[in-house]
Amino acid sequence: MIHYPGRLITFEGIDGSGKTEQAKRLAGFLQGVNYKVIFSREPGGDKFSEHLRDLLKHPEKVFTDGVPKIHKRTELILFEAARANLIENVIKPALQEGKVAVLDRFLDSTWAYQGFGNGNNLNDIM
Repeated sequence: MIHYPGRLITFEGIDGSGKTEQAKRLAGFLQGVNYKVIFSREPGGDKFSEHLRDLLKHPEKVFTDGVPKIHKRTELILFEAARANLIENVIKPALQEGKVAVLDRFLDSTWAYQGFGNGNNLNDIM
């Protein structure tokens, strides 16, 4: 296991439970007591991952000639791709620099929604 000087804090919960608000409050508090902080969300958080977020949340914007059915495994792969990009381009560098990364959703949401909710194999979720 690799150890970085920074810390990762994630907020999880059902839609509308206040995750984003609480995550932003914590990020602001930590900044106020002189921690270097990044705030991000999942899916999203960098340019590529934000495009995947838009595709997943609003496919009608991308497919103007009719929204195709996205297979549950394909949806999982898109979430995983967004996470991989966010980790490599945003989270890992921040943790290496000793920053605190505060995230609105992360891996637990994928287990809940794409795993338990959509019936994907939990062993396929990373």
